Amino acid sequence: VGITVIKPSVMSDFFYDMGNDRLSAWYTELSYQKTGSVKDLNKVIYRADEAKDYKLLEKYCKELTERQDFDDICSAEANGYKNYVFGKYVIAMYKNQKTFEYIIAVADKTLDNGYTEDNAYRSLLYGAGILGDTQFIDAIKDKFAEMNYENQIFTEDKTYLQDLT
Repeated sequence: VGITVIKPSVMSDFFYDMGNDRLSAWYTELSYQKTGSVKDLNKVIYRADEAKDYKLLEKYCKELTERQDFDDICSAEANGYKNYVFGKYVIAMYKNQKTFEYIIAVADKTLDNGYTEDNAYRSLLYGAGILGDTQFIDAIKDKFAEMNYENQIFTEDKTYLQDLT
């Protein structure tokens, strides 16, 4: 117990190395709560995603995206990190059964530079496991009908979406 209170980051890495993603995510969350560091916050998101802990993932993606220094954090990370976080965020919201409107409001935040390859809509289409969810697919189709992007990526995704049902 002593090492948990003193060094949850060590326990997180230990369980990660052992293949226990869920415990690793839990200890990473403890580490973040203790340090409040951006590094630990980013690590919580990564480990929660690895563990498929969608409640934890949603909570910390939301926290990160609402920070005033979010754009600075994204600039310091790898290219595309902003859309990575938003992509994980919308998948977590979908898995946690949030309303379509709420999910789309978050996904729209990744369209500042147009419909690019790493926007959150692509995460929903290809990474959220929406196959068979006709209600959600139909809602995305309606949203895509409102969008007016003229590029190959959007055209391919629109075609893929039409083929889902």
